[in-house]
Amino acid sequence: VALADWRACVSVSLEGAFLFAKYAAPLMKAQRSGAIIVTSSTA
Repeated sequence: VALADWRACVSVSLEGAFLFAKYAAPLMKAQRSGAIIVTSSTA
């Protein structure tokens, strides 16, 4: 695996999870309820 391809894959996975949590957390906090389950696959 080329390093650039590896970095692109990791970046998409990490940034996607981070941004989702960043914008979902305030909504869940306002509702006083919620859960975030992060999964990933390289398949």
